[in-house]
Formats: sequence, C-alpha cells, structure tokens
Amino acid sequence: VIRGVRAGGIERETADYMGMVATAINALLLESFLRKRGQRVAMFSPLPIGGLIPPYSRNLAMEALEEGKVLLLPGGTGNPHFSTDTAAAIRAIELRCEVLMKGTKVDGVYEADPREVPGARRFSRLSYEEFLRRGLKVMDDTAVLLCSRYGLPILVFDLSEPDGLKKALTEEGSGTIIS
Repeated sequence: VIRGVRAGGIERETADYMGMVATAINALLLESFLRKRGQRVAMFSPLPIGGLIPPYSRNLAMEALEEGKVLLLPGGTGNPHFSTDTAAAIRAIELRCEVLMKGTKVDGVYEADPREVPGARRFSRLSYEEFLRRGLKVMDDTAVLLCSRYGLPILVFDLSEPDGLKKALTEEGSGTIIS
C-alpha cells in the first residue's frame, strides 16, 4: 500500500488525510483481532466512518475505559500537519493515561538509527529536554513537548518483535523511558 507523505505529486494535506484513513483501516483490523479473542473494544475517531467508527468523544472514551474496554482511536487529530504521535499525546493527556507507549521497529531510542549506524547506543532513560536537544527522531517534537508540559512519561518499545507489547508492559528495562 502507500504511505501518504511519501507519495509524490500530491499535496501534503491530501497525504496526511490518506494517512489518517489508513489508521482507521488498521484499527478495524485490530478491533476484529481483539474481538475474536473475547476482548471488549470501543473505537472513536475525529474522522468518523458511518456505521463503522463513531465520532471521537472524550466522555464516551472515558466511559469505555471505565467499562474495561480496549480503546482504539484512529484518525490522528483529524487535522493535516499533525502526526499520529501528537494525536496520541493529546488523547493520552485528556484521558488521564499514566504513560504514552510508542511502538516502533527498534527496541527504544538510539543516538542514531541502529539499522544505519551499527553500534549506536540505546538509551534506557532520557529527559524530555535531552530528547529534544539531541534532535532524536523516533517521535515528533510536538508530541514530546506536550508530554513534557503535562508530565506524561513516554515508553518507546519494539512493536515489531513477537510479544513486543507484552514485553514492554511486563519487563523492566524493555525500551526507553522519556520523562
């Protein structure tokens, strides 16, 4: 398939909307997977899809969490020029989450891309300020600034690894904590 921002010949805004729609497709897949395993799920989006995904509402999202449901929030912020990282930070802050978990293709934050720079050092912990000062690129600066302002820690972990999410949730030292 296509990653909107990398597609040539289209406006940035169109590419961003394509990316937001793609997150809805992925969320529908994840919802199906979770429901087949007996998990209760609620999904909301700033870009609702009639009959499939209702509009995002903080109150309904909070109710779903209180009912023990897994909450899926595709569609980013619903606005171009903002990444899904920023959307995740906004939602995590307004829903009073304890941590923002950022799943990536590597097991934390490195001083350089470990796939391009063998031997690059992985950080186990970073301050928000150090992350921003170093210009690290695993997550966008706007999301990190928001988390910093509201004291929301970020855990960066390897989602591509089998059981990567489970490992991040249960094993101390798995990934990088930005706080």
